[in-house]
Amino acid sequence: MYLENLKTEFYEFLTGKRICLIVNFDIDSICTCKILQSLLKYKQITYTLAVVQGISDLKGVYQENADQVKCFVLINCGGTIDLIDVLEPEDDVIFFVLDSHRPTDLCNIYSNGQIRLLWSPDDDSDVPEFPDIFREDESDEEDDEENLDESGDEAEGRAAKRRRLGEEAIMKRRERRLWEANREKILFEYSQFTYYAKASALYMFDLAWKLNKDDKDLLWYTIVALTEQMIFEKIEHTQYVLETGNLQAHATRLLNRTSDTDNLTSLKIAFEKDLKLVLYRHWSIEASLKYSMFTAVKLKLWSIRGDKRLHELLADMGFPLVQSRQNYLSMDLQLRQEFPSAIEKFSEKYGLGDIEYATFTMSYGYRNKYCAADVVYGMMTLLEAVHQNKKMEELFQSALDCLSRSHRHILSGAIEKAKGITMSLFKTIQAALDMKKIISAGPFIYYIVQEGGLDWYLFAHQHILSLLAQFIIRAYVVMSRNRKASSLPLIVSAPKSVENGTCIVLGIPPLCENSPKNFFGKAFEQAAQRTNCDTNCDYFDTAYFEIPTKDRTHFLDALTALLNLNYDSTMKFCDLEDEYKKNKDLHADDLKSLQGWVQKQSHLPPVSDLQLAIFLHSSYWSMEQAKVAIEKFLTYRGAWPDFFANRNPKDPAVKNAMKVTLCSFFPQRTHENYKVFYFKLMDLDVDRFSCRDSVKLFDMCIALEIMEKGTFDGFVIICDLQDATAAHVLKIDISASRRILLYLQEALPVRFKKLHVITMGGLTNLMMSLIKPFIKKELSSLLHFHDSYEALCKFVPQELLPADLGGKSPTTKELHENMQKSYTEHADFFVEQEAFVSNESLRDRRPSYMDKDLGIGLGGSFKKLDID
Repeated sequence: MYLENLKTEFYEFLTGKRICLIVNFDIDSICTCKILQSLLKYKQITYTLAVVQGISDLKGVYQENADQVKCFVLINCGGTIDLIDVLEPEDDVIFFVLDSHRPTDLCNIYSNGQIRLLWSPDDDSDVPEFPDIFREDESDEEDDEENLDESGDEAEGRAAKRRRLGEEAIMKRRERRLWEANREKILFEYSQFTYYAKASALYMFDLAWKLNKDDKDLLWYTIVALTEQMIFEKIEHTQYVLETGNLQAHATRLLNRTSDTDNLTSLKIAFEKDLKLVLYRHWSIEASLKYSMFTAVKLKLWSIRGDKRLHELLADMGFPLVQSRQNYLSMDLQLRQEFPSAIEKFSEKYGLGDIEYATFTMSYGYRNKYCAADVVYGMMTLLEAVHQNKKMEELFQSALDCLSRSHRHILSGAIEKAKGITMSLFKTIQAALDMKKIISAGPFIYYIVQEGGLDWYLFAHQHILSLLAQFIIRAYVVMSRNRKASSLPLIVSAPKSVENGTCIVLGIPPLCENSPKNFFGKAFEQAAQRTNCDTNCDYFDTAYFEIPTKDRTHFLDALTALLNLNYDSTMKFCDLEDEYKKNKDLHADDLKSLQGWVQKQSHLPPVSDLQLAIFLHSSYWSMEQAKVAIEKFLTYRGAWPDFFANRNPKDPAVKNAMKVTLCSFFPQRTHENYKVFYFKLMDLDVDRFSCRDSVKLFDMCIALEIMEKGTFDGFVIICDLQDATAAHVLKIDISASRRILLYLQEALPVRFKKLHVITMGGLTNLMMSLIKPFIKKELSSLLHFHDSYEALCKFVPQELLPADLGGKSPTTKELHENMQKSYTEHADFFVEQEAFVSNESLRDRRPSYMDKDLGIGLGGSFKKLDID
C-alpha cells in the first residue's frame, strides 16, 4: 500500500526500532542511503546495512536478519516482485519499499499494510483496479446441492431446481473465464514494459526538507542521483529538466539560508550550463572531445576523417595542440575560460548543436570543482572495480565514502580510472565498426563482446555494459545505410563468468523511441522458455539477463523469431522450427556442434542456427562439407566486393541492373519439387549491361528467397540469353567467369541440380570457350545448352514458364516489375547482408586455398581446407 505521510507513517514509525536497511548496488541507491543515514542519525535509530545485487541476495539478507529484525527498509529493490511470495515473511514483519524500478508489483500495491510503498500513486502509471486483478472464488455449487436435497419432496420440483442451478453454474463459469481472459490482458499491458520512475533520492530529500533537516550536502547527493538517471538514460529528458528545475529552487533556498562564507570549507552548488564532454575538467580537452560519446558519434571520431575534423575544430576555436593536450587545469587561463563559448560558437558548423545541457556543479576551496557527471563516473568506477579482490560491500562503501568531502582523494582516484574505462569504450566501438561486428538480426541489432578482446572483462558489469550499449546503438545509426536503423533495438552481450560459462545480455530500446520504456524483459522471458536454456533472471532491472554462453545463439534465434512477429517490415524470415519439420535429418545436436565450431573461428561473423541449418542442408547433412561451405561462402563474400558489396537497390549501379536484367524465381516448382530461377535480359543495350551487377542481382535474389522460404529440395537455373548478342557475352571477363562458377559450385548454400542456357547459333561455342576451363566434372554433367524454348521444355515443364513464353507463370514483364518492387521493399535486408563476411585480419592461419582462390587471376580451386 502507498503511504500518504512519510513523516509520521515512515520516519516517526522507525523511532525506537531496530531496522535492516537493504540497498541495491547502484548510484541512486547509494545517494538515497546517504540521505537516509543522515536522517536516522538525528533520531539515533540503529540499523543494519546490507547491500544486494539481485533477488537471490535479497532473499539471503532477509533470512539472515529475519529473526532479529521486524522492520526492513528496501531501497531500489523489491518493488517489482511479490515480496510476500518471494520472502515468505511472518505476519508481523513490515517492509518499507522505496524503489525507482517499474512497474510495481500489484501485490505490493494492494498489500494490507505489510508492504508499505514510499512514493505517490501518481508515480505508478496505469495501475489496474483491484477487482480487475483480484477476485475471491465464489463457489456456491455445494451449498446449492445441499439446499436442493433439503427442499421439496417431489421429484419434479428437485429436477426443475437442479436444471436452474445447473444453468446458473454454467453462467458463473463463463463469467469467470471472461474475467480471467480480461485479467491476463490487463496484466500483460501493465507489465509488458519495464522503466524507471524518478530517482529514489528525490523522495528521500523531499522528506528531509519537510523535516527541516536538509542541507547542501544532501541536496548534492540528490543531484548526483538525478544525473545518474540522465547519463544512463533511465528517464526521459523532459523529466530530467523538470526535476532539475525543482532542485534549482532548493539550491537557491539553501544558498540564501547558509551563513558559511569561508571559501576553503563552504560547499557551493551552482546551476549552470555545461558541456556533454566526459571529465573534461580533469582531463585534456582533446582527449575528452575524442572519447566522449556525444562528440565521438557526431564527428565519427573512430575514423581518420573524423580525427581530422577534431583537429579542424580545435584549430577553428584557436586552441593549439600543445594547450589542448595539457590537463585542463594546466591550460592557459584565458583559453580555459573561453573554451565553453568557443565550442558553442562552432557547434553548428560541426553538428554539435545540442552539446550543452543544464546541470549543477559543486565546489569547495579553490581547486575542488566537480560537475555532477564527474561524480557519477567516479562512483561507477568504484562500484565496477575490476581486478580488485574486494567484496561487493567494500566497493559499495568506497562509493559511499567518495560522496563525502573528507574523502576527496577517493573521488580523485576514481576519476583517473574512469578515464581508462572511457577510452576502452571508445576503442571497443572503433573495433566493432572496423570489423563489422555489429550485426542486424532483422528485428534488432546485436553485438557480442568476445572473451579475450580488448578489456572484455569490463563489460561483465551492468553500468559499463549500459554505456557500451548506448555508444554502440548511436554509432551504428550514424554509420548504417539502413533507413530503419534508428528504429531497431539493440542487444549486447558480454562474458559474465568464465568459470561458470555464463554471459550477461542487455537489451535497450531503439533511438527513435521518445520513451526509455524497455520491452526486453518480457521478450527475454519468452525466448528463454522457447529455448529451455538455464537462465538467471536475478536482476531487479529485467532488461539484464544471464544465460549460459553455449545457449546464446539459440537464445538470439528465439528472440529473432519472437520479435519478427512485431517487426515493422515486409521481410518475413523463415523459422527454424519449420526447417525441423521439413527436414527429418536436421538435428539440434548437429547445429550445436557446428555452432561451437563457428564460435571458435575468430574471423567468422556470428552465424544463426537457421543459417547453419541451410548450410547443412545444402551439404547433404555432412558436417565437414558444411564447414567448408561456410568458410568459402563468407570468405568469397568478403574478398569480392564487386559481387557482394554495395547491394542497396537505391544505388545507381544496382538500380540500372534491375532495369536491364530479370532475376526471379518461378512461383511453381518442378515435379521433383525443385525451385526454378530465371534470368533474362530485359534491355538489350550492351552499354547498360554489367556482368558483375547481374551476378549481384542473382545472389540477392537467392539470398532473399532462402531467408523467406528456407531450404528447398533442389535448385535449377534457367539463363535465357535468347536475345543476347556476342557483344553481351564478351562483356563477361575471365576473372568474373571463374569467380561466378567457383561461387556457384563451392559456396552457394543450395542443392544445385541443373543449369539450362538458352542461346542462339554460335553463342553456345563462344560461351563454352569462356567457362569450360573452370567447370568441374560434376557441373559439366548438369549443364545444358538449348537453342529454343521447345528444347528447354524437354527438361522443364512448360507450365512453369512465363505466360508470354507459353507457360502459366506471370509474364516476364510482370516478373520484372515484381522483382523491382520486392528488391526495393527489402533494401534494408540487402544492406545488412553486406556485413555477413569473414574478417581475414583475424584469421588464425591462412588455409592452403587462400593464395590460389583469392589471388590475382583467382586460379585453381579448393583442394583442401583446414578444419579445426
